Amino acid sequence: MKELFKKFQLKDKVSLVVGGSGQIGSETVDVLLAAGSIVVNIDNFDKKNNLKNYFYHKVDISNENEIIKFKKIFEKKYKKLNILINHAHYIGKDKKKFFSTLEKYPSKEWKKTLETNLDGLFYITKNFIKLLIKNKSSVILNTSSIYGK
Repeated sequence: MKELFKKFQLKDKVSLVVGGSGQIGSETVDVLLAAGSIVVNIDNFDKKNNLKNYFYHKVDISNENEIIKFKKIFEKKYKKLNILINHAHYIGKDKKKFFSTLEKYPSKEWKKTLETNLDGLFYITKNFIKLLIKNKSSVILNTSSIYGK
């Protein structure tokens, strides 16, 4: 594994992980940290505390105004962005309703899902794209999960 990390060193790179507290996001954060990246996680909750080069900010990505406010904080504190990973997704608090049949699916759940999974991804990318372009070799990674089936 050490040989692999030598090839993919991310020292002095700044990574923004949207949804870095979830199952996949948390593992992503660990890999980025191990590769030497400064990792900024935005999510509704935090799983990791007091790790070197790890920073958490609570941001509702379905609200573009929150993203705009966060971007100002981000630019001031971190100055640049090399990697943007969009892992965030909404799966609802009531799993029975969220995974119900189409004819019983609550419209409120549908709206919240779209606001987070589509609008949120758009708002994040739209507001951080200029920081990514400045680095010329930046990466955007958008992921999905089995819940998208």
